[in-house]
Amino acid sequence: MDGNKETGEFGKVRFSVEERTAIQKALSKKLGPEFVSHRPAPGGSKVAYIEGWKAISLANEVFGFNGWSHSVTHQTVDFVDQHPNGKFSVGVTAFVRVQLKDGTYHEDIGYGTSEGFKSKGQAIEKARKSAVTDGLKRSLRNFGNALGNCLQNKAYLKFVSSLKVTSQVVSVPFDESELLHDPGQLTAIRTSRKRKQNGACKEQNEENSPSCPKQHKSACMSSPCREKAGNSIDNNPSAKASCQSRAHSNQSAIAQCSLVNGKLLLAWQYWLSLCLHAHKMQHFGVDHDTVNGVGGRGGEGGGRRET
Repeated sequence: MDGNKETGEFGKVRFSVEERTAIQKALSKKLGPEFVSHRPAPGGSKVAYIEGWKAISLANEVFGFNGWSHSVTHQTVDFVDQHPNGKFSVGVTAFVRVQLKDGTYHEDIGYGTSEGFKSKGQAIEKARKSAVTDGLKRSLRNFGNALGNCLQNKAYLKFVSSLKVTSQVVSVPFDESELLHDPGQLTAIRTSRKRKQNGACKEQNEENSPSCPKQHKSACMSSPCREKAGNSIDNNPSAKASCQSRAHSNQSAIAQCSLVNGKLLLAWQYWLSLCLHAHKMQHFGVDHDTVNGVGGRGGEGGGRRET
């Protein structure tokens, strides 16, 4: 059987030269501060460790999702104690083996405990899982720095701890486009999210926009709500059409308000001109009826009034 073919039996499939070089290069790198967690230890100190899910993700990146596997070779329940209050404490030992597709493997021991469980079964389950996770991480550590071996280096821990404080590592927000959804539930999820966003934006517009002009300036949504909605509206044709329709309605309302304001301005200017005209006539002594052609012979006797 050709060992270079991916159809070979797991444990007997050779890595190519390029794969071995890439794996060795990746394993030689030490973990960045975003992979290192800390927990309290006896004596007031802290212990650095890597979480189980992070160790598995790193192994998938280094070896490939089909380039490694792990198995529990042996597991023992060391003790099950029931306290006077009826709660259980359990301790479990597990031996875990991590094997690569070419047959290379490392095996190590893990230990897990559980304290204060009312259910004996739940206490044993928690301890068993903790023991397997611990054994898995200890086995992966034997492959190199990138899988946790660097956490035994005190000089490295001191260096990476200072990095974590000064560099202020910030987690990257999740991108919804990268989430795996059930196609049958995706529409329901988007509809529910759309209702929540519309409700929040409606409340925000009502609170922040009590008057007519301010209310109509926020076309469809206020800017913070548009930012929160993001691509979900752009990717949803019905939501986008509804948004554009509401925006058009609001723009029409703005135009109506502007028209009313314009008419009021014209009326005010006309009234002001009448007032100025009346004041001017009074100043020059012109009779109002004469100006309007009611008295005497029209404008024949007009002119200045005798003083």
